Amino acid sequence: KGVDIQLNWNDNIGEDFNYGISANVSTVDNEVTEFKAPLLGNSSGIRKGQVTRTEEGEELSYFYGRNVIGLTAAGRFIYEDVNGDGVTDTADRTKIGSPHADFTYGANFNASYKNLDISFFFQGSQGNDLWNYNKIFTDHGFFFNGNRSTRTLDARSSSNPNGSFVAVSTTSQNNEDEPNSSYVEDGSYLRLKNLTIGYTLPGSVLESAGISSVRLYVTGTNLFTITNYTGFDPEVIPIDNLTLGLDRQINPLQRVITLGANLKF
Repeated sequence: KGVDIQLNWNDNIGEDFNYGISANVSTVDNEVTEFKAPLLGNSSGIRKGQVTRTEEGEELSYFYGRNVIGLTAAGRFIYEDVNGDGVTDTADRTKIGSPHADFTYGANFNASYKNLDISFFFQGSQGNDLWNYNKIFTDHGFFFNGNRSTRTLDARSSSNPNGSFVAVSTTSQNNEDEPNSSYVEDGSYLRLKNLTIGYTLPGSVLESAGISSVRLYVTGTNLFTITNYTGFDPEVIPIDNLTLGLDRQINPLQRVITLGANLKF
């Protein structure tokens, strides 16, 4: 259940300037009320175990794994002892993030002045987490001789005892590549989804050519994105309903610039 709110305003100033503004915001809460049994998310293509969980009384497809609470002096992860038994192991896996946004939103503006027109559309998401699966390769070295993230430059070592990143090694020393909270990132973003600027040529210019109107325009799509997410693209399209927010084998959306003309005869 949730709430959708949309506001629209259209007006003109004088005879030549017209504009319209619309904005929307949506929020939703969800809870699984009936399920046959606890079920981990789809593991197809996932190395080192499944990363989401769906069960009664919880939201759909929450992130599941060990919670990292610090680094040892040797640069290994310290995991939270969730069940308090004095041992940190797979029994301490817990909810470590949610793919569901606190709210999503959008805003659209369009205006025209004489023969010139402009429109743009922003969209965004706030408060959702993403599982940056690519970190299994770039941060945790599943293939030890593969490329690494620049984050590893601050890896903890004898020469960098205050490093903020897990120590670099050729093998996983403390299950760092298994599902844990180091993969979970804030997926909030604001994106300029579309911008169009157009100009309609005066009719007097076209009469001799037998054309009633010509509109020239340039359109930009996905022009810029504001986000703290370190993956390729925070606008992650899920593979299925049990892997929401999982950034795995996702192609980033392209930035596209289009030039065009509309002719009427």
